[in-house]
Formats: sequence, structure tokens, C-alpha cells
Amino acid sequence: MERALLFGTTLALIWAGQSLLRTSPLAGLAMLVAAVAAYIGLPQLVARFDGARTLGSPARPPIARPTAQPRRAAAAQPAAQQASPVADILRQRPLGARLIVASAIWGAVAYVVNSSPALQPWPALLVWASAIGLLIAGAWQLTTPRPAVSRAALLAARWEIAAVLGLTLLALALRAVRLDGIPQNFGGDEGEMGAMARAVLAGAVSDPFATGWLSHPNLWFFLQALSLQVFGNNVFGLRMLSALIGTAAVPALYAFARPLYGRPTALLATALLATYHFHIHFSRLGVNNIVDPLAALVAFTAFLHGYRTRSPLSFALAGVALGLAQHFYMGSRLAPLVIAAGLLHQLMLDRQRLWELRWHLALLGLGGLLGIGPLLGFFATHPADFNARLAMVGVFQTGWVNYQLEHGASALQILAAQARASFGAWTFEPEHSAWYDPKIPLLDQASSLLFLLGIAVTITRWRRLETALLIAWLAGVAIFGGMMMVNSPESPRYVTSAPLVCLLIAIGIAQLGALLRWLLPLGQRVVWGLSAAAVVLLALWNLNFYFREYTPRNTYGWFNTEVGTTIGRYLQQQPDPVFVYFFGAPQMYYGNASIRFQAPDVPGVDMLQPIATPDELPAAPEGRRPIFVFVNARTGELPIVQSRYPGAAADVFEASSLNGPLMTVYAPR
Repeated sequence: MERALLFGTTLALIWAGQSLLRTSPLAGLAMLVAAVAAYIGLPQLVARFDGARTLGSPARPPIARPTAQPRRAAAAQPAAQQASPVADILRQRPLGARLIVASAIWGAVAYVVNSSPALQPWPALLVWASAIGLLIAGAWQLTTPRPAVSRAALLAARWEIAAVLGLTLLALALRAVRLDGIPQNFGGDEGEMGAMARAVLAGAVSDPFATGWLSHPNLWFFLQALSLQVFGNNVFGLRMLSALIGTAAVPALYAFARPLYGRPTALLATALLATYHFHIHFSRLGVNNIVDPLAALVAFTAFLHGYRTRSPLSFALAGVALGLAQHFYMGSRLAPLVIAAGLLHQLMLDRQRLWELRWHLALLGLGGLLGIGPLLGFFATHPADFNARLAMVGVFQTGWVNYQLEHGASALQILAAQARASFGAWTFEPEHSAWYDPKIPLLDQASSLLFLLGIAVTITRWRRLETALLIAWLAGVAIFGGMMMVNSPESPRYVTSAPLVCLLIAIGIAQLGALLRWLLPLGQRVVWGLSAAAVVLLALWNLNFYFREYTPRNTYGWFNTEVGTTIGRYLQQQPDPVFVYFFGAPQMYYGNASIRFQAPDVPGVDMLQPIATPDELPAAPEGRRPIFVFVNARTGELPIVQSRYPGAAADVFEASSLNGPLMTVYAPR
């Protein structure tokens, strides 16, 4: 009876806490603190009444399989590996040391080569990639024992491999099917990045280690150019790169979670990410935000593996992943800070081990320098490009904080409001940006409860390195992607948290299963089945929400994006050469990237000022039929156009995002 009471109290407090956070933040926070306290009290209750193993300890629970502490993991390594100092390894494997030194030299050569426009892009990319390859080869040489997978091990894990492969294929289908039509709108930022990719194909952009549109690093545009060549020079081809990267994050999450939390929890988290509506959405957009979660997973997986096993190869791979991540969305700059938080955690709890790994950490740093490559030199000479995003949306850089202070808000009120909105993005604060605008938080209510329970479980294991990474990851997203930015929360800044959120939900589900076995006489297979059923229900909710509720709203990008998308598709369908007169100013202009990417070869002119007579219309180029496009605010000029070009009917397009007309097109023959 006592068990059931405390178990129910914990869940009730979590539910009440997350419900109150929106209306009464202090009361909601108090409820959540009480829930954590109740959860921590469970082991004490168990020990008092029946002497059972504490649920919050690192011992093996019925479902969640925690791993050993880093020091214990080190003890499990072969004695020869632990006893071998770095000097001995270098003497035994001098080739590895030479390769690492060569990688540093070759990385410096990449800077020199890229400084010559005549050697951009391919010679510079080749030298840069070679430097990374030399580092990986050298770290492989220094790694003892070298990682190997036997045929017997593969056969033993065939069902596990099949499950991960099946979830990966499901993730690909959910991200790639009807990619050019879901979401229906084609965003302006997608069009701008697509235009940069086409500039790469045309040779107009040749430096892969500089920045382009809105100070985004150019390497992303080179990858998009490759995607356009492989999958088609259209919306589908542009978005397919994001779909593949988003899909790759699914098995990457499994690789991250499997050694830390065991097979069941890792599979639960992987299934959740494969079907998570938020991650699916950004996997279907032709923008670079979707790289953040994959890069973070690769870096953190390699780092934790290296820390457990003392593998030079893993540290080198982690560093390279951290460096490569800097070539994409600005949110990737959080990943090195998360690693730094983990190292600080170990500095306080296991300083001796950290000192023993000092040369491994040097490999981590060298990998980071080689991964970012000549882009680091570009940012050093162009600091404004490095800080460009903060200059546009930072609360201090834009003067937002000063504005709030001048209008009567106290510093404490500003801090509390920003914290509430940013930390509440997952559980109670609706996402309201044009990038997604689902009109709900990033998690549904059931997932929110499990997410908060997962956080509570994770906090009780605070001495573990992986806990430090998870908490720093979560808090970093909320602080640097939320509190430090205006208009928080906005979904693009939270994309990197998608796999973390799914893992915390899976930890919550696994712990609920452990508690059910503790409360009731249930077998392991029954609990696994219940956990799988919970994930299936959550997955079905997510898929129903994204494809059946959200997609028909057509709110991605909001009204102007729908206008631009509709114009672009309309112009694509014209059988003969046309010239567009766009009556859109000041609402929008013909240079809108949604239009320009979809109809790149259709010239047009902005009618900046309202016309009063037909004579104010410029003549169309020879051989091109005129088409007149009016936004709603300027349809009053249509009769003037009709007086000069009579005999055709105007087509009124209805908006799907709002009730009413979207635009009017007049196409005389």
C-alpha cells in the first residue's frame, strides 16, 4: 500500500507541476521539486519495508540498464592497456604518432591552400579531408586493443540490428515520402539556401570555408549542391539532404543510448525519435538546423566511449565531429560547451582520471581544430560573421533587454519570464514561430510527464558523466537557444534537443516499468510489452498530429510563404515563356526566395507604387506573355490592368492557412 501511495504521489506531483507551470510558475516548480523528492524517497521506503535494492541507485533496475561508472569501466579494460603510459604506446606504435603530427601539419597546409582562390574548392577540400583522415588513421594506430566486430557477435545481435534497421527505414519513409509537398509551403530561408547551392553549382561560390547567406558557413551549401545534382534540382532535391541527415540521427541515438542505458531503453528512445513530429518536421525542410542533433550525438557518443575505454580513436572522432558541426547551424556551438561541462564535472569528481586522459583530450582538441579547418581562420578575420546571429536575435545585442528595462520591467522579471518561456518550450509553452507554429508545446501532455520523470531519474544519478552531459545539453538549449534570444521559444533553436528529449522520455518509461515490477507481480516480458505499447501510442499520436492535424493547416512560414509558394508553383506550370508583374509591395516582393527558387527562369518586375492609368505598366519583353499577380491589398488595381489587357478572367486563389483569398492572378492570352 505504501509503495502504491508514494508511486501515485510522485506521478500526481509531476502532472500537477507541469500543468501549473503555465499559469503559476512558482507553484509548478514547487510541485516538480516535490516530485523529485518523492521519487528519491522511493529507495528509502523500499529499504525500510522490504530491504529491496534502491531504485535510484546505479544498480540494475528491471528495465533500465545503467552502466558502470567511468572508473569501473576503466577497471574492466585489459591490464596492459591501463598500465601502458602514453610514452610506451608511442614507442610501440610510432607510426600513429607520425600520422598525428602529419595531420597537424597538413591541417596548416589546408589553411594555406584555401587562401588561394585558384585552389578553391576541390584542392582545398581534398587537403582538409586528408588532414582529418591522417588524424583518424593515427588515432587508430594508437588504439589498443583495436575495435573489431566478430561474425558471432553480429549473429547474436541480429534481432537488435534488425530492429534498429527497421526503425531507421521507418524514419526515412516518414521524412522522405512526399517531401516536396509536406510541408506544403516552401520557406523563404529554404529558397535562399537553395539559391546558394545553385550558386555553388554555377561556380559563383567557390570558397567552402567562408560564409554566405546570413553568415551561414558555405560547406552546407556545397552539400546541398550535391543533393540537387543527385536527387534533382528542385524542392525535393533540396530537402532530401535534410531527410537523410534526420534519418541518420535515429541509429545515432541508439548508438549513444545503448551502452549507457541498455538495449530496451535505447530501442524505446530510437522509436520515439523516428516518429517525433518535431524532428520529422525539420527533417523535411531544406535548412541546416537538422544537422545539430546528428553532430551532437556523434560527438557525445565518441566522447563517452573514449572516456570509458581510453580509446584515442574515440577522442579524435569526437573532436572531429565537434569541429565539423561548426560548419552548420549556429546551435552546434553548444556541443563544445556540453563537453566542457562534462569535463568540469569530472574535474570535481574524478580529477585523477581526467589527468590520466590529458593526452587523449589533446587529441580531442586537435580533432576539433582539424574539423573546423580553415573556417576558423575565416571567423578570426571576420568576427562579425561569427556573431551575426547573436547580433540579430540576442537579447543584449539587439537592445531588447534595455527596451524592457526602460518600459518598467525589472531585471528579475525579465529573467523569470525568459526562463519560464525557454524551459517551458517542451512542456507547456506553445511554439509560435513561423518555422513550425504547431500551436502546442514541443511535447504532448503524456510525453511531458514522462520527460519530467526522466529528468528526475537522471538527476538522481548525478555522479555519472553521461548525466552531466544530458543536463548540460538540456539546460544549454534552454539558456543559449532560449533565454539569451528574443521571441523565445522558437523551434529552430531547439532542434538539437530532439534526441535528448526522446531519450529522457524513454528513461521515464523504463523507470515506470521498473516501478510497475516493484509494485505488481509482473514478469520482465510483460513490462517490456507495456513499455513498447506506450511508445506505440505516443508514436501514433505524433504521426496523427503531424500528418493529419498540422499539415492541412499549412501554417509553416505563415501567409507570405504560402503566397510565394503558390506563385512559384503556378509559374512552373506555364507552358510558354511569361513575364510577371508583381503587385505585392510593400507586403512582399518578386525577389522572394520561395518564388525565385521554384521559378528561377521567369523574369518579373515589382510594381512598387500603385498605378492609376494603364500607361504606367512597362512593356513585357519580346516573346513573353504577361502575367499579373496581386496580393489582397492591391487587387483594386486589377481593373486598370484589365482595361489594357481585356478578354481574360481573373483567378482568385484561396488561402489554406487563413479563411479568405490568398491572391489574384490575371493572365491574358
